[in-house]
Order: sequence, then structure tokens, then C-alpha cells
Amino acid sequence: MSIETYQEQAVPGRQELVELYDSVGWRSYTQDPERLEEAVRASLWVCALREAGTARLLGLARVVGDDVSIAWLQDLLVHPGAQRRGLGTMLLRAALDRFSHVRQFQLLTDVDEATEAFYRSAGLVSADQEGTVCFMRPLPPPARAPGVS
Repeated sequence: MSIETYQEQAVPGRQELVELYDSVGWRSYTQDPERLEEAVRASLWVCALREAGTARLLGLARVVGDDVSIAWLQDLLVHPGAQRRGLGTMLLRAALDRFSHVRQFQLLTDVDEATEAFYRSAGLVSADQEGTVCFMRPLPPPARAPGVS
């Protein structure tokens, strides 16, 4: 599988987004495809990776922020069939390069040893190492599938 050059600011279509987000189990995004597409379109920066020849969407990164003092890596995802090939690293490097002038480049991720190792390998540190902490509103309970009680 070869990769076409990544596409910055080329927002994939709604169905492509749903398929990619579903492939990694991010169902909270795909329960409302219109809002997913709206969120991606409203991002400060979007970078998509596509398979050469088929143009199939393999990965995506998106950043929100002001492009001056903060850049927040909101999403970085790679289709499971394309993982472990350096695509996530390619997307992360593209984001880090694009926002190298921004003082605060941040993200929030699940507590997972492999995920933490991935971000540490790119030179990122956990917030507590910088004497900071992240606060968030508690997440709502997951929505149930229609017809499930």
C-alpha cells in the first residue's frame, strides 16, 4: 500500500469520515454524521492521508485553536488496516511542523500505554511534567443504539 502525499485542508466527505471514525471505534462521533462533518470543517487545520490509486481515506488529523497561542490536536486516527506503517507518525509530524510557532501544542488522549508511548516518542510530555493539569466537564453517558433499552 502506497500513500499519496497528504492533503492539507481537503476535508473528506461525510461518509468517508463516518467510515474512518467507525473503523477505530469512535462511535460518539459517528452517531451524528452531520455534526462530525461540521466539526471537521470548522477545524483550524485538517490533514488527510489517502491510499495511492484508490484514494481511500486511511488517516486524518485535525487541529482546533487560534494559531497564535494554542493548537489543540483534537483528532488523530488511522484506519486499523493501515496502522503500524508510520501513518500516525506522519500525521503527528505534519501537525507539529505546521504549528511549530505556537507556544502550546496540546492534546487529550485515553490512558493507554501504547498511545502514551507513541506521543512520547514524538517528544511530547504529559501535562503533569510541565506542572499543569487538565480539567474537563464529565462526559455524558454513551447514547444507546436505536431499539436498545
